[in-house]
Amino acid sequence: MSAQNVLNMVQTQQFTRRKNKMAAVDSDVVFDIWEAFKVLVPAKERMNAAERLIKICDDVGFQKEDIAEMTENDKILETAFDIYFQDDYDEDEDDDSWDDYDE
Repeated sequence: MSAQNVLNMVQTQQFTRRKNKMAAVDSDVVFDIWEAFKVLVPAKERMNAAERLIKICDDVGFQKEDIAEMTENDKILETAFDIYFQDDYDEDEDDDSWDDYDE
């Protein structure tokens, strides 16, 4: 099974329907799905798959803090998180530099 197929499966399972109500999937469930499927993804494609999973979580509205917590126990997800949110870190560093110019 290719990484693309696995991620498409995860993306389509973002929400489950029960009695016409949508139940949001939390980050623990996404992490469990990642753990189950990452062994099916070839090693050389895992980083790409992890980056896509982080993007999906962000796109569907997961809080950045929840995504960060989800990635703590997996080096691949943690690296993907750092890559995906790199621009945020760069902006934070830029904002801190203005503190030096307080009058």
